[in-house]
Amino acid sequence: MLEAAFGAGSAAKVAEAVKQAKKCKSSATILEKAAHIGRNKPPVHLEKSKVLKMAKAQHRHATTVKKAVGKRWKENAKRIRSYKKRIAEHKEKMANPKKEWSDWNDVTQETRNGRLEHWAKEIKGWEEEIEWLEAVLEERLNYKG
Repeated sequence: MLEAAFGAGSAAKVAEAVKQAKKCKSSATILEKAAHIGRNKPPVHLEKSKVLKMAKAQHRHATTVKKAVGKRWKENAKRIRSYKKRIAEHKEKMANPKKEWSDWNDVTQETRNGRLEHWAKEIKGWEEEIEWLEAVLEERLNYKG
């Protein structure tokens, strides 16, 4: 769970955040404490953001990353949670399309496939945005200012 908050492959950073978080006296969860450490870090300057440069170079979610770089930690974490919730909702819709579409049995197979593909594309886009937002949070955590 912590690795999701700091980005995949950042076990050392997670371990350090947990170590620092355990020193905190509050009753918040370790994840909240670890996030608090990153929350107090200054935002990365737009010109210095490697994540933004990478997003622009790949032509993928550059606007989202640009907005996220300047936002507070809490706002970005909320967006990640929101996307994960929407992904779960869409997966539920894909598992039970008759609940979402009362005419499911009356439409052609092509229409059914189109609806499923639409939900799958939205899920893919949100998963990509989550990866970029997590990269922004990880960059902030490591930013020396």
